[in-house]
Amino acid sequence: MKFPVLLSSFLMSLLFLTACEEEEAVVADIDEIVVEAFLFGGQPADSIKISRVIPFNAETELPGLSNLEPVITDENGNVYSLFFQGDEHYYHNPDLVFEEEQTYAFSLTYNGKEVSAQTFVPTPPTGLTLSATSIGRTRILDFADLQNQTMPDPFEATWTGDVGAFYFVEVTNIENDPDVINELFAASDRPPLPQIQTAPSIDQTYRLDVRREINYFGRHEIIVYRVNPEYVLLYQDPGDGLGGLTENRTNIANGFGIFTGITSVRDTFTVYAE
Repeated sequence: MKFPVLLSSFLMSLLFLTACEEEEAVVADIDEIVVEAFLFGGQPADSIKISRVIPFNAETELPGLSNLEPVITDENGNVYSLFFQGDEHYYHNPDLVFEEEQTYAFSLTYNGKEVSAQTFVPTPPTGLTLSATSIGRTRILDFADLQNQTMPDPFEATWTGDVGAFYFVEVTNIENDPDVINELFAASDRPPLPQIQTAPSIDQTYRLDVRREINYFGRHEIIVYRVNPEYVLLYQDPGDGLGGLTENRTNIANGFGIFTGITSVRDTFTVYAE
């Protein structure tokens, strides 16, 4: 599972911006591995991305490395080789299925150094409850509708988890052809996205701002993810120059990126035109 798109873009932006700071000449010369591995409980190792740091003056991403020999080891000492998929930078092993409450270690040798990391696949949140299964919205056809639209009832999602654990919420319109609520935006060059994603938090309640965050009619899926501290670090200030990612702000030794366990619970609701 190539996940999450927003985080992946965020991570690459951090690496690029880091390369543009005061010590950009140094960054342009280094050859370091970037690992993006999200270990979903109950799912196979189907897309472990392994790439290289993008030099500050590069116009495109560097070619994939097909000759690496990465492995993942479970807490029982079983070793699983990861195989190049022939798809950009992705490696996989369909025989490795990640289990909840298990620890996994990653390693590979690159430029004479061992790139390594370790993570734990947490227990998922439970008891996801939505305050409503359907939400009514007024279709916006002109500016008068903006002023006359009815105020939707508050919409909340609650769940149960461990105290102090981190969660984030993703809401996605899952219609094949989403029907936009605000017709004024329908023909714009940048129509609203059918997906929203929150920053990690220890809260176990999420209130959806229906008027601002819901832009389409139809079925929506809401997913609550439980994530580890190394995921949370990617959302913090990367610092100045080569601070941040190159100073152990992630859990990859002798490299960049993230190797982290994730679990989730999900439900659906519908937005209808009043």
